[in-house]
Amino acid sequence: MDVDQIMIRVAMVCMGNICRSPIAEHVFRGKAKTVGLEVEVASAGTGGWHVGEPADPRSIKVLADHGYTSHHSAQQFDSTWFSRFDFIIVMDDDNFRAVVSQAPDDIAKSKVRSLMDFYTGTASDRIVPDPYYGAAEGFVHVLRLIENASDGLIEFLQENQ
Repeated sequence: MDVDQIMIRVAMVCMGNICRSPIAEHVFRGKAKTVGLEVEVASAGTGGWHVGEPADPRSIKVLADHGYTSHHSAQQFDSTWFSRFDFIIVMDDDNFRAVVSQAPDDIAKSKVRSLMDFYTGTASDRIVPDPYYGAAEGFVHVLRLIENASDGLIEFLQENQ
């Protein structure tokens, strides 16, 4: 690591931490490594239903099919994450509200951003849709949105480091 480079800590958050946020964690980590950005990345869910479980098999498959790592054990977001991470990146408005409701102060609230804030193209919606109840194609769509938004997030972090 370059002495002038600061380790940036990023948390990716969705509802159950088995679909969107694990994909975002692995995509962002892989893309950051490719450009030499020093990051620590983790993911969590706002709910605890899947704590300790691996990612959804369709998430694992889409990651593997596109050259990303996929080892994962679901965990639940709680207020201690505000002190552990510089940025808390959420997948949709419900996640945003759930995370912000746990923020101890305005500084913590300012760490919460939507991943789609960094999307560089035009999207029909400004959220990463939950693919859980859909077909495998939904996971590919989510991966593509996350790849684009991760590129935008990396650009933002490089410009503001």
